[in-house]
Amino acid sequence: MITIKVLGTGINSFYQAKVQIYYNNTLIKEGMTYNGIITFCLDNNNAYKVVTTLNGNKNVTIIYNNTNYYVINNCMIRNNSERIITFLLTDYNYNLPIMKGELTFG
Repeated sequence: MITIKVLGTGINSFYQAKVQIYYNNTLIKEGMTYNGIITFCLDNNNAYKVVTTLNGNKNVTIIYNNTNYYVINNCMIRNNSERIITFLLTDYNYNLPIMKGELTFG
């Protein structure tokens, strides 16, 4: 059994990634992440192609199943230097989504 964490997703079932697992170019497993995480039962010591799709952006990763946890970065990169990160921000007291706002780093 392996666990795949896809970076760049939202929380719970919001803004999640579709994950497809291929073995010998044949689709064998697929599903949606929850909190950016999905678990599959796969045979050990085999190579698999993992295709993650998030907001129309595809990421293809080859994994060799010899560990139980993989992290895949599915953030979109624009102009080779600007990284776009999307996240869901919730209110601390009421756990409601915040729809607009401004973040200041400094």
